Amino acid sequence: DKFLYLSNKDKDYFSQTDLYIYNFSDSTSKKIVSGVKTKPAVINDSVFVFCKRSKPNIYGSKFHDLYKYELENENETRLTFDARLSYPSFNESLNLIAAIGIHDGTSNIFVSDLDSINFVQKTDFNDGTFILSLDWKEDKLIFDKNNGHGRQFDCYDFKLNQRCANSDILDFYDKDNSFESRDIVFDKNEEGIIFSSDKENGIHNLFIKSKNKSNSKPLTCTWGGAFMPSASKGSKILYSLYSDGSFNIAVIDLSENDNITIPNEEKNNYKTDFVVLSENNYQLKKRYDQNKMSKLFFMPRIYFDNKIFKPGLYFYSSEVLNKISLFGTLAMNIRNGSLMRGKAEYDLVFLAEYSKNFITFFSNLYWIGRLNSIGEYSTVRNSDNLVVNNRFSDYDYYFDLFSSDIGIRFPLMNHRFKLFYSFNRYRETVAFSEYQEVEWNNEIDRKFIRGDVSFDYYQGHKISFEYFQNAIAPTYRMNMIPSSGYHLSSIISHEWNYFMDGFSVNEEYGTFGADLKPNHTFRIELDMLSHFRLDKTMNISKFIRKLVISPKIKFGFINNTEVDDFFYFFSGGMPGLKGYTFYESELSGPIYQVFGSNLRFPIFMNKSIDLLNVFYIKDMTAGLIFQEGSVSNSISSIMEFDKIKFSGGLELRLAMISFYSYPTSISYEYHLPLSESIDESAKHYFSILFDFIN
Repeated sequence: DKFLYLSNKDKDYFSQTDLYIYNFSDSTSKKIVSGVKTKPAVINDSVFVFCKRSKPNIYGSKFHDLYKYELENENETRLTFDARLSYPSFNESLNLIAAIGIHDGTSNIFVSDLDSINFVQKTDFNDGTFILSLDWKEDKLIFDKNNGHGRQFDCYDFKLNQRCANSDILDFYDKDNSFESRDIVFDKNEEGIIFSSDKENGIHNLFIKSKNKSNSKPLTCTWGGAFMPSASKGSKILYSLYSDGSFNIAVIDLSENDNITIPNEEKNNYKTDFVVLSENNYQLKKRYDQNKMSKLFFMPRIYFDNKIFKPGLYFYSSEVLNKISLFGTLAMNIRNGSLMRGKAEYDLVFLAEYSKNFITFFSNLYWIGRLNSIGEYSTVRNSDNLVVNNRFSDYDYYFDLFSSDIGIRFPLMNHRFKLFYSFNRYRETVAFSEYQEVEWNNEIDRKFIRGDVSFDYYQGHKISFEYFQNAIAPTYRMNMIPSSGYHLSSIISHEWNYFMDGFSVNEEYGTFGADLKPNHTFRIELDMLSHFRLDKTMNISKFIRKLVISPKIKFGFINNTEVDDFFYFFSGGMPGLKGYTFYESELSGPIYQVFGSNLRFPIFMNKSIDLLNVFYIKDMTAGLIFQEGSVSNSISSIMEFDKIKFSGGLELRLAMISFYSYPTSISYEYHLPLSESIDESAKHYFSILFDFIN
């Protein structure tokens, strides 16, 4: 009259499953255990064993372990520790419990006596086999495992302590067929097996193969999928039914569900929203759409920028295989200046990708609106830069910026390429108010002049070709303290830039406006980063766990050195020499180079330091950073010593996990400009992100 099931209801993520108990008598469900990961094993009516992820151990690691739960007193007992066991299955006659364990990417079956927990490995797979379900058939263990892109049945004879004979395995299902079969369970009433397979039309349905029968017969006819059957002591079968984008629990009665037939069609030809299990046929409601997109997902956004609060949202949708994706964000608020009223400050981004073929097509669109208000009248200077004491002015500036990229990406072996076109348009609106004070008969008279003007101050077109290669070995905390490897990116582009150079009268149209002068140029950028394990090279691993040096080179070149400094490279700040500001005048120019090296080493790794039951601090590293850089108008003089600036600094990185195991990465850097006097102010960089940038 009851059954146990897993569900992620009331949770945000599919993997956040809890264990519930359902009562047929009153159709109610009750959550009894949180965080259960796989199907539980029922010991009796009030005791069952389940798998869930354990709390972090002393090293901060979490494992799947087995637990026992007693319904009567709601007592939970942990049975294993750091065992990596899941999918328990109980044999009442032998008083044994079996489970699937995994090590080094390979699954094996472990068995223990229920009264004295000590799991012993029985199978000896070592080839990457992955076992996905497990059940007892008398004194045999039946299970399904991966087979290429599909799954196949297998069997282990517990009494003989060996793999079952081929005849026994073939009696379940022909393992050499090309169909996908899974979730095998033993039905004592029918003395046969029940399983889920796509053998008829490519869609998973339930089948039963009774003892001494040569062929299996279908139990369901669905167009979503039927999985994970469970046989009761009677004639009812409980299973998971996938329909209309969600999983639900369904029940069929073998005594009432006979002569089911499944049309032999291809699964991509159709799709229905529901299935009537008591009928032998099905209703076809709508064609399967291989370009079906997910429902549009919205998430609120809280943003504070330019001294105002900007509420907004993110939105996202993708095709089921992520071949098509749409992403965007909008944040805005209305702001008043001293002269402009009701101007919208906004950020709008829309990104789209189509990657169904070898080439990925993408489009990125960005809009930004900003208001800058002076807010007070100040004295006016004349053409000789002298203050005019009786004239005062106030200005509001509104910037409306648009930028876009459209292009393609494609791979070639382990290389990545991108070809794209960019368009930029920056527009400015200036509102002004000016008055002159004139004293007459001991009274001050003010004469006001007000107005506004709008103009484009930059328009640009660019075609770019980008190359990218990443050959950094994947290791633990690779973005925090990487191991060997390198990262290389370069971009070559040609720009057609038109930038404002004062105001003039258009001779063709006779209008007055901004004078956009050409600033066309070629641009080349190169970024190289590599990592080397010094602890291995110097054979000092016994003294320090990891010592990594990461040299980095950045280079930029503009062939037209006469362009406006608006288009210069800026090699200070966080992307360049960190001891200097981003707009440092001596580090901006048409040609630049920056070389730096970071020496990182761990302070501690693999810990689990509890912080207010909210964060678990896992790793901490420190680093020493040295950089040099310079700018010039020619490549021949770029390395002249008097042009080179030096910077040095310290780095601390802290990796944590927060609730729901979200990563939290904190970084702090302290840098000094070594080429300046000791009194020059230091620069501080602090970030909190999901991961470290590099």
